Amino acid sequence: MQSHPAFAVLAPYVDQNPAQSGALYTTYTDICLSHQWKDVRILALRKEGWVVLFGRKALSDPIRLILPLAINTNSLTSAVLKAIFSALEGMDFDTLPEMLPPIVEAPEAGLVTGQAEEEESAENILDKETIYISIATPDSSVVYYKLAKGIKKPQDVPDE
Repeated sequence: MQSHPAFAVLAPYVDQNPAQSGALYTTYTDICLSHQWKDVRILALRKEGWVVLFGRKALSDPIRLILPLAINTNSLTSAVLKAIFSALEGMDFDTLPEMLPPIVEAPEAGLVTGQAEEEESAENILDKETIYISIATPDSSVVYYKLAKGIKKPQDVPDE
């Protein structure tokens, strides 16, 4: 993991929360490379004790929070989720951290981090009602669950 170019971006956050490091690295590379999310950002929620990612699938989508977890995590409780939703309530698009440099493929050198491109987006909105939970396994598989704030009927939570 330390030899991967993305590690330099994640190193300060991995040091702050080593229990979340594998899931953070796997989720970051998955959303950047496999899913090609835009506007990816990272933030340590110090009071809540978690590191989270922000991003969007397409430029027309709102920015959403992703909470990376290892499959064997047992410290995620309803109180923690409530605290994360509360922290999200106090944020808006303008208070988010800077975008991370995207990971791009260089044909001869493998993966490298590039410069972040400023792209205009019609939707500079932070979704405060949804959290994506990414659960990473030891074989680097990632499963995403979508959590809505409060109780919602399945038809009230749109598929994406």
